[in-house]
Amino acid sequence: MNSEYEKNLSEVKRIASQKLTEAEKPTPCFMITQENWNLLLHGLGLQIQMMESMVTSEQMVSYYNQLAEIFRKKTEWLEQTQEDLKSEMELQVKNWKMEMEKQAGKLNEQYASALEKTRSELENQARENSEKLYHRILTPCLLTAFLAAVLTLLQIWQV
Repeated sequence: MNSEYEKNLSEVKRIASQKLTEAEKPTPCFMITQENWNLLLHGLGLQIQMMESMVTSEQMVSYYNQLAEIFRKKTEWLEQTQEDLKSEMELQVKNWKMEMEKQAGKLNEQYASALEKTRSELENQARENSEKLYHRILTPCLLTAFLAAVLTLLQIWQV
């Protein structure tokens, strides 16, 4: 029991010595005077005034209108591209269909049945591919325009 007491006592002495050593080290102290604080606040006020004069609400509305025009043009381009691709795909499907129908006339009934099924699947795939392409092109543009519009509105509300 005596040895345990001595261990605890030596541990307490070691910790106390360590804390005294740390307490003897000087630490810097800073002070902000009222004059410095007022100058800092004045500087921040000038920065806010400068930032407010940089972008006016008219500029934000003009920017929003520009974004809307870009969105409209992109949408028109996407619709035209989709129509062009759709027409081309339909023409290819029609050409392929006519070629397959010529061959089907030479083959037996079982082959003609399989051909019709294949044609239908290709038309479905062409339609699906056309829709997928449309969404792959339109969705990022729409999201970009929507995000830009939301950011613009947020900036206008902050002004």
